Amino acid sequence: MFDVDGYLQRLIGECRDAFLDRLLYVGLQGSYMRGEATDQSDIDVMIILDRAFAFLFAWCRSAFSRPETPAR
Repeated sequence: MFDVDGYLQRLIGECRDAFLDRLLYVGLQGSYMRGEATDQSDIDVMIILDRAFAFLFAWCRSAFSRPETPAR
């Protein structure tokens, strides 16, 4: 199964680097958080910032779709 803990740790590090003190929270949601994930499950992550700007949405799309993310 997918290494969600490793993925989340890398994502948290990238979020800290990108958002600095604007980052308030990064956490799992959905089936992985509930311990119900299967090989077909997607990964739901919530990121909370103190404020957002349009360029941040582009960064998030890029960060979540990088090819180094292991395939299931």
